[in-house]
Amino acid sequence: MSTMTDISNSTAAWNDYQKVAAGTDDYLGRLIILTVHQGLADRQGFNDALTAAGLDKKHHVKRSAETDVFRKVTSSINNQTVDLTSGDRARLLLVPIANSGDRLVRRIVVEVLNSNDERLSYTECCDVVFDRDTGVIAVEHLATMWTAPTEAREAALDVAGTVDGEFRYRRQMIDADGLRSAVVKVLRSLLCVTVKESGGVYFVPESQASTVEALSDATDGFPTVRFHVVPLLDDPKQRALVTEAIEDEITAACDALLAEATKEADAGSLSARRRASILSRQAEMVSKLEDYKGRLGDDLSKASTRLRLVQMQMAAFA
Repeated sequence: MSTMTDISNSTAAWNDYQKVAAGTDDYLGRLIILTVHQGLADRQGFNDALTAAGLDKKHHVKRSAETDVFRKVTSSINNQTVDLTSGDRARLLLVPIANSGDRLVRRIVVEVLNSNDERLSYTECCDVVFDRDTGVIAVEHLATMWTAPTEAREAALDVAGTVDGEFRYRRQMIDADGLRSAVVKVLRSLLCVTVKESGGVYFVPESQASTVEALSDATDGFPTVRFHVVPLLDDPKQRALVTEAIEDEITAACDALLAEATKEADAGSLSARRRASILSRQAEMVSKLEDYKGRLGDDLSKASTRLRLVQMQMAAFA
């Protein structure tokens, strides 16, 4: 049996092997590979897992806005088809009638199509109404509903019931985007740096290793999340990797801030609120840059120069 086969069976042994190969006993930090697959997760269950792992409640996921949940549900259910006993098909559409104000309304319309996809009839059956104030969904029947074929009419009412049931279920859940945002929010609080431009791979300093492990434990019970942690040894190659990543991240953030501030100024004004937001993000970047300068023993000249440009520009807008 080869030595490599033996050490691959033990994480601790593999880490020891890496240290010997790199000639160092020190870790620079943790590399995190994050993948979140499509699906829903229980919001309260995720928050409970964060608490059990010792993570602060500030990281808890808040319930999604009910209007957003209603929009997502009706969008996912839109454009269903039902086979009719006549051999024709009924296509069920949820058409937006009101998308703002106190009521969000989706009208369920039934199109009956023949085998050649030619429309035989078009009937407006009912309105599914979400009341912002009460958070309740109601179904309002339209007089024209009774002109639709019986099977199509019943299918329309089934869709209306499905909207209500899915809404009640999904407002307790987190979708893939919400789950990913929640995990990345924790990583951001740990001064993470995005290593892969398209996202999904992050570096977190060694001083935050215990929190990273706690976050890994918290995500273990959620099958849609893959949170893989790799210890990163402190050697020249890994330092170069992290140096390039922090420089690229801060430079891109500075360019975005400069573009935002310049656009506002060119429009004739930079509001106090927008200015305060830009200055706050600028201060966060300064703090992060100084932290990584100390960790890497590098002046990070590219990012430092770009950040000074932001500071000069903001001073000119004062």
